[in-house]
Amino acid sequence: MTMHQPPFIPALVGDTVTIPCHFSISAKKKIQNMSLSSVQWSFSSQYIDYGPDIYNSATGTVRSEDKGRMSLAGEGGAAIQIKHVGLSDSGWYCCGAQVTGDGQVYRTERESGTNLIITGKTNRMQIEQPKEVTFPDSPTISCNYTLPENEDPLWVGIYWMFGDPREGFAYHPDPELIHPRYRGKTRLVGQSDLYLEEVNGMDNSSFYCRVAMRLCNSTEANTIETLLGEGKGTLLRVNVPEPTSALYILLIVKCVLICILIPSGILGYIKIKGDIYSIYQIQTQ
Repeated sequence: MTMHQPPFIPALVGDTVTIPCHFSISAKKKIQNMSLSSVQWSFSSQYIDYGPDIYNSATGTVRSEDKGRMSLAGEGGAAIQIKHVGLSDSGWYCCGAQVTGDGQVYRTERESGTNLIITGKTNRMQIEQPKEVTFPDSPTISCNYTLPENEDPLWVGIYWMFGDPREGFAYHPDPELIHPRYRGKTRLVGQSDLYLEEVNGMDNSSFYCRVAMRLCNSTEANTIETLLGEGKGTLLRVNVPEPTSALYILLIVKCVLICILIPSGILGYIKIKGDIYSIYQIQTQ
């Protein structure tokens, strides 16, 4: 059984970060009734080793400095969530787990883990986005950024955050990391613009474009530098169309018809009932 994690995750100081972890079992093994029995996470500031466990669901152990801000994310999953990350949280996080099935316990083979890179906002690139947009006039929030001068990035990633303070991802290349409120409702268009599929419950929410890039470090040989920038935010206002005068007239006509038809129906019923009673009286005399 092997664990799978993203190779790296960039984040800003103060963010709440979720590191995904999935396991897979060889296709040669057919295990029935599998369940995740325990999860362990280790941390190391260096890539060369796994380091000590900082979280163990079986024993309830959490590293002392992480109590109250580290927990498993979601129900029945192995992903870990760290609140209010700081520069000291940068490093390598490796996930391990035990899975039960067919009366046996299967242990994972840990791989290289995830390099969590915590940094401050860079001033080496400019990110521009509109101050405010109104839906449905514009279902897209634009984001334009400029690269640092004389730099050729090795990699560029686009993310969209929401909320003040930041509550999570409105868009992320990994759908698992998108906040449930926006999962399946957002996507990128063009290079970095955010397209909103629907806006129910999004009124007066602020969206922030984030751009991450990795560069060859110009000051230290054979090292990679990660830059992370964020726009000033765009306020989304949901504009619900007001009923037109024609719609008001139609509603009034319907109300008048209902007010006429209901009493007329009642009077007609009373008259028919009276006629039937009169016929019955004549027949019985």
